Amino acid sequence: MAQLLPGCPPHRIQQIKKELRMHQYILADKSNGLMEIPGKIFKDIEIVGSIPIQHFCGCSKEVLYPILHSLEKKDLKYAVMKAEPIELVCHICGSKYDFEPHEIAGFL
Repeated sequence: MAQLLPGCPPHRIQQIKKELRMHQYILADKSNGLMEIPGKIFKDIEIVGSIPIQHFCGCSKEVLYPILHSLEKKDLKYAVMKAEPIELVCHICGSKYDFEPHEIAGFL
């Protein structure tokens, strides 16, 4: 990930995108290390620092519980009647959470 410095002209991002499209072969070459790629594409670049990124999702069953509000009451009642859980999937990390019929009935 790269970040433009304050004061950088807005059109610069278009120039960067153009350069990246022109140098796809460098991006595709697996022998290039991540820290080497910018210098091979942009001759006037200065890397001023790097920070490792981490993926974190704070989802939980409790966080997804309010989504049941968006479902139709008839669908919730049907799930309870059929004794079938409702599965909700976090759109960020893909974790799946099952809401059992007794939990849905408590919601209703």
